[in-house]
Amino acid sequence: MQKINYLNLIKSNWQAIAITTAVLVLLTIIISLIQPFEYRARTGFLIVQNQTQGLDAYAAAKASERLATNLANIIKTDSFYQKVLSTGLNNIELPEKESARRKAWEKMVNTQIAQESSIMTVDVFYKDKLKAEKVSKAIALVLVNDSAEYHGGGSSVIIKMVNTPLVSNYPVRPNIIFNVFSALMIGLIFSSGYVIYKEYKNINIQDEKIINQIDKEINQEVKSFNQEMATQYFPIKTMLSEPFGKKYYFEN
Repeated sequence: MQKINYLNLIKSNWQAIAITTAVLVLLTIIISLIQPFEYRARTGFLIVQNQTQGLDAYAAAKASERLATNLANIIKTDSFYQKVLSTGLNNIELPEKESARRKAWEKMVNTQIAQESSIMTVDVFYKDKLKAEKVSKAIALVLVNDSAEYHGGGSSVIIKMVNTPLVSNYPVRPNIIFNVFSALMIGLIFSSGYVIYKEYKNINIQDEKIINQIDKEINQEVKSFNQEMATQYFPIKTMLSEPFGKKYYFEN
């Protein structure tokens, strides 16, 4: 098989690679621009499981971490959303259809748990800065004052807001810079990979043609040799013949 000079191969096909990448980047920009721009309101919470008799500090810390993880998942549920609405929150544009509303709420709210801790961060994304902040405050109100039915710990569980809602100055979704950079990398990698794959395929086809041609020539030579051998006569000496052409007495 022929060796491939990857650098020269990419240089010789740079136009195709550049066009493919540019098209992908352009489509990414268009898709990003047609989506609604959303601001982010970020709030931080500390979930504490009070240490009880027979429960050491490490076990209490792990219990608080598990509790924070459970609450992070609860926030995305429709039940929690209904409690948020009951705080007096209104004018939040979500679909009326329940299945679509649940998906929209899950997309609107994002939760994160700091590694090996019980600190939970809640992000709310919305196209209006003030409404994003209002939703964050409503979530905080429910978590701090009305979440006992979700953790079942009663007064032994303390949820404290450690960071008040902080709204971003600029839209954070969609992240155009990240999307464009990702499209650029994907376009370069996949287009270059396709060029290399195509070259490999062409080389394999050429090698196969050469091998078939060699096999054909060898078969032709063998056939010609067999035909030549068939037209020639080679006398075979046997035990009935003597040296110098003398014959036995019983031969005529």
